[in-house]
Amino acid sequence: MTFAGIPWWAVVGVAVASAAVLVVLHLLRVQPRSVRTVTIMFWDDSLARPQARTLWQRFRHPWTFIFLALICTLLALALGEPRLHGNSGDRLTEVIVFAAGSSMGAPATSNRSRMDAARDAVWAQACRLAPDDRLAIVVADPIPRVLLAFDESRVLARQRLFALRPPQLPAARENALRLAQSLLNGVENARIVVLTDQPDPVDAQRTTGADVVYRYVGESADNAAIISVNYEFEPDAPLFGRFAARIGYWGRAPRSVQVRISRAGGARLLDEVVALDPGGTRTVAVKHLPADGDTLVVELLPGDGLTVDDRTTFRLPLRNSIPVWIDEDVPEALRVALISNPYAVLTPGEASATVVARSDTAAVPGDRSAIVVVTEGPEVSADHAIHPEAHHLVQGLDFADASCGTGATLGAPREDLIPLLRAGDQLLAAFDEKPPAPRLLLASSLLAPDSDVTNRSVFPVFLARALALMNGWQDAPLVQTPEGNITDPLWPTRTPPDAEVTAMPGSRTVSDLTRTPTDDTAQPELATRYSLPAMFQSLLLIALVGLFVDALLHTRGRVP
Repeated sequence: MTFAGIPWWAVVGVAVASAAVLVVLHLLRVQPRSVRTVTIMFWDDSLARPQARTLWQRFRHPWTFIFLALICTLLALALGEPRLHGNSGDRLTEVIVFAAGSSMGAPATSNRSRMDAARDAVWAQACRLAPDDRLAIVVADPIPRVLLAFDESRVLARQRLFALRPPQLPAARENALRLAQSLLNGVENARIVVLTDQPDPVDAQRTTGADVVYRYVGESADNAAIISVNYEFEPDAPLFGRFAARIGYWGRAPRSVQVRISRAGGARLLDEVVALDPGGTRTVAVKHLPADGDTLVVELLPGDGLTVDDRTTFRLPLRNSIPVWIDEDVPEALRVALISNPYAVLTPGEASATVVARSDTAAVPGDRSAIVVVTEGPEVSADHAIHPEAHHLVQGLDFADASCGTGATLGAPREDLIPLLRAGDQLLAAFDEKPPAPRLLLASSLLAPDSDVTNRSVFPVFLARALALMNGWQDAPLVQTPEGNITDPLWPTRTPPDAEVTAMPGSRTVSDLTRTPTDDTAQPELATRYSLPAMFQSLLLIALVGLFVDALLHTRGRVP
């Protein structure tokens, strides 16, 4: 036997304390009152009553004491809610999976949200079970967790359900189903009831060993959503990029949506009306947008069924011009290539530079990014063909028929260097990414006056890529999608809940509020289950009957 209410030691304590109180009440000495009488024939009986209640005399009414002590013991057991171990043949073990994702914020009726309807539906499903059935509730919003365990009272479920609020992320139904399945592992006569507002027949195929029944809340509704936003750098202008927002629509008829892109300060960058077909998508973009670190706000107007996917924010990357200082002894070919770089700014002093260009490795500060021209190394003659290595700094650059000049090389490649350009078995360019600062090493033969490489347009592009890499720039587009946010379980807690950067785009999982009529009739209706009252209810009923009988006997004078 187990106790689902107060623990067993508390049950024993309540019972013993009740018995002790009854003992005190039965043994309590009564102070006689002074009463004038006309006869002494009743004095013997009056003296017998207080004597019977002294501490050294037996109870005058022991059966009354036993009867009341039994009633108190039954009440204490009822508080403990005793339950017998083992499952009967018709006992049902059920887990309700409540998919409380962001779509629950959509209205179900004119004055109620889907979340309100879903909470009522979960509680109604819990009330359909018999008292002897076992119930657990799993909620996914979006991190699956057990809201009500099997050994907890169902009364707690209502309080916990109505404390839930629609989250900003979709429900992880697949993980919630796995959690429900783990709770039912090895249990017979088990059932999983999934309560959601969006059908996903694939979910039912992901669980085995238990019946999966779907229950839907809310009506089918049209909804447009911001699916994703991304910022892609322009290849010829790394300080600028293209910002694009992808809009999706799920509904029963075509509609138009106004898309507004503005800066956090209110300045509008785009205000466009797009026509959308059911199940279709459209992309709107702002071109040549500087990477200035500002926050952009994307909105859909007017708001529709689900508001969480009608607005999202995006923080642009921050890219400023790179301060470069060039030493006087640097070859002229390198100086010209750096000056022609559109996002490199020459500074008069080395202290204010982010990247320095020198011919002496020892003179470069250890914490400074640098382009170093190596003049000491194995010699190589001119007209040696140059071959690029497999690295993104030289990927796509045409070095065909290019040759080096006469000068030094980097020698055999070291293990700590990333090879970039070769002339036979000699290394001409390499990248050193060891901390604290990355460096680009260029052989003097690559920059010699008789070198063919410096006269080609690929050489400034190669240097521009190296400068961007040393400054920590990445050419990959920055994309914000709901999938990227869901894969990071700590994402909702990285910033305050009211901060704009926590906004996220929608997706089909979140934003598709349409549902066919067959979805609601696909599963049979679940009937209400009945069984004998629970043990604690029976004990409470017996105790109440006992109190009624005791009061009736006192009224009739059978018990003094």
